[in-house]
Amino acid sequence: MAARENVHVCDYKRCGKSFSKEIRLVEHKRMHTGERPCVCPHEGCQKSFIRAVHLKRHLLSHSKEKVFKCSQCEMSFVTKHNCKRHEQRAHNRPFKCPYEGCELEFMRCNQLKIHQFAHTSEKPFKCKERGCLAMFDSPGKLKRHQKRHDEGAAPFFPRCRNDAFAYEWLRKHVSSHKCGIFCEG
Repeated sequence: MAARENVHVCDYKRCGKSFSKEIRLVEHKRMHTGERPCVCPHEGCQKSFIRAVHLKRHLLSHSKEKVFKCSQCEMSFVTKHNCKRHEQRAHNRPFKCPYEGCELEFMRCNQLKIHQFAHTSEKPFKCKERGCLAMFDSPGKLKRHQKRHDEGAAPFFPRCRNDAFAYEWLRKHVSSHKCGIFCEG
């Protein structure tokens, strides 16, 4: 069986995304236009959706019948998705680091994700201070770094100060002219 070609291409402001089915293109274009034609019919509910299947799933939330039972506790859910999510979050703990030689475990999934940056050398947490290019592998390290900006520790300008200390720091900095952060010289 040959793979379908993506022959339906979005022409909205050079988007260029392509689809094998025309209905998928129609639904995709609704993201650009904001059109949400699939409206919940329940009184007082103002939710609307791009796709009919999303409305169908939403309609289950108005049902009182919870047919999906957790395999490990007494809880039950309206949708299979919510049941699976509950089982992952409530019962699949602790979250173990998959890297060989690392025995660390975490109670929350996001804690494990942040920890894994230490293994990958990825540094997604960037300092937002003007001119600072520092990046870190954890939010804690970024916070510790930002404190140095707050306190004015060398070579960080004390942005929260407007006193003699800040004036003297800036005077010394300008006279040294050895900073690639704030100066071009």
